[in-house]
Amino acid sequence: MNLNVDPPYKFDFITEPCEIHGPEYTHLNNPEYVNPKPMKGLKLQPLPGDDVIEREKNKLKVRELWQKKQSNKEMNIFQRKFNAYKDRFDEYQGNMALLKKSITEDFQTNKEIFFYPFKGITFDYKNGTSENGPSTMTIKYLMCMVADGSTFALVFGPAMTMVYSLFLGPIAIALVIVQVILVSNYLALMDTRRDTDKLGALVLGNVFTTLNLNQFVVFTQTINIFQGDTNIRLWRRITSAEFLVDTLPNFLIDRSIEILDYIFIVACFFIPFFGITIVQLIFAGQNGFAYFQPYFKELRKMDEKELRKVYYQNYSKWYLYGVACAIIESLPFLSGYLQPSLFVGASLWSARELKEEVKLRTKKFGPIQPQEST
Repeated sequence: MNLNVDPPYKFDFITEPCEIHGPEYTHLNNPEYVNPKPMKGLKLQPLPGDDVIEREKNKLKVRELWQKKQSNKEMNIFQRKFNAYKDRFDEYQGNMALLKKSITEDFQTNKEIFFYPFKGITFDYKNGTSENGPSTMTIKYLMCMVADGSTFALVFGPAMTMVYSLFLGPIAIALVIVQVILVSNYLALMDTRRDTDKLGALVLGNVFTTLNLNQFVVFTQTINIFQGDTNIRLWRRITSAEFLVDTLPNFLIDRSIEILDYIFIVACFFIPFFGITIVQLIFAGQNGFAYFQPYFKELRKMDEKELRKVYYQNYSKWYLYGVACAIIESLPFLSGYLQPSLFVGASLWSARELKEEVKLRTKKFGPIQPQEST
C-alpha cells in the first residue's frame, strides 16, 4: 500500500498480543491501518550545509553505537544499566553547565523575546494566523477549568477555608473562591498548553506563510499510524533483571520527583494571590518552552535528548518568554482565549531565528537550494 507520505515512514508493529491491552488492539498489528483523519504536518526545506552537518552527526552516532555495542558484549545486565545511569548523569552535568552559562551570559542579549507574546497577540489579531484555535482551545480551556477547579475545591477547599479563617476571619470564604478561580485558571492553561502540539504546528505553518517564508517550510500530509523504530514490549515480569534494575528504579525516581513537585505546588496554591505568581516564576522556563516545542518537534524533528539540550542551552530565552506569558495567563477566562496567540508569538521568534540561521549558513556553505512542494 502506497501511503504517499514524505518522508517515508518505517512501520514496526507489535507481533504478539499484549497482556495489558489484550488482543483486541488489532490495528497495532495491521500495517494497512490508516487513521481516517490525516493531519497536515510541516517539513523543513533543506538548509545550506545540511548534508555536511548530517554527515558529521551520523558519523558520531555510528561511532557511539559501535563503541556501546562492543562494550556491552562483555557486560551483564547490571553493568549495562549502571553505564546507562552514568550516561544520564553525564548528560545532566552537561545540561547544568549549559544552564549556568545561559543564566549568567544570555539574559541581556535575549531581552527582546520578552515582548513577543504581546507581538503575537497583535499579529494574530491582524492576520488571524491561529485560525479556529481560539474557539477550540477556549472550549477545552473552559472544560479543564471546570474539572480542575471543582476537583481542587472539593479536595483542598475545606482545608484552605480553615487556614484562611484563622488569619482573615469573615472574608476567608470570599478569598477562597477567588483563589480557587486563580488555581483552576493556572491548571487549565497547563492542561491545554501541554496538549496542543498539532495546533501549535498549524499556527507555525500559518505564521511562516504569512511572513512569506514558504521557501523554508512546506506542508506535508502525515498519517497518524502506530509506528516506532523497534518492537515495543509493554510488559515485563516483576522477577526479571530488566524490571528490577531498570523499570522499577526509573518509575520510583520519576514518581518521587513528581510527588515532591505536587506537594510544593499545592503548598504555594494555599498562599493567596502571590502563590500562583511564585509557581509561575519558578516554572516560567518550562511554560515558555512549551510554546516553542511545535517548532523543534514538528519542524526540526528533534528527539527528547536534543530537546533537553536546546532547553538548557537557551534557558534564558524560554524563561523571559514564560514570564511575559505569565502576565497574560494571570487573567482568568481572557487567558484561555489569548493562549493561541502565545503560540503565534513563539512562531514569530522561531521565524526570526531561522532566518538568521539561514544567513549564517549561506555565508559558510553557499546559497539555499529550494525543493518542490509536496
